[in-house]
Amino acid sequence: MAGDASREARAYAARHGIVLIERSRWPVPVSGDPLMDWEVESPSISEQRALAFLGWPMNRVYRRTNEGRLVSPRYLDPTVVDELLAVHEGVSTRFDRLIRAEAA
Repeated sequence: MAGDASREARAYAARHGIVLIERSRWPVPVSGDPLMDWEVESPSISEQRALAFLGWPMNRVYRRTNEGRLVSPRYLDPTVVDELLAVHEGVSTRFDRLIRAEAA
């Protein structure tokens, strides 16, 4: 995206396994990478799980039936989506602070 996605677009992406590249947030696969060496303020296990959920490959989000069709995932409760997006926002902000501190 040229800027930042709306809350609705971020919620849609969260429900459908779409990774967004935005101007003010680190992409989920970057901030949620379990092999990333944060040195300080690394994401907790629960944050890593939330980020892993947001960054699932589409072939894991959409189930394939015996006939070969893809079935979209169950609808996520809006409060769950809000929590997932809040985790991403928080971890992305911490990661950004860490990068800026190391650059200074």
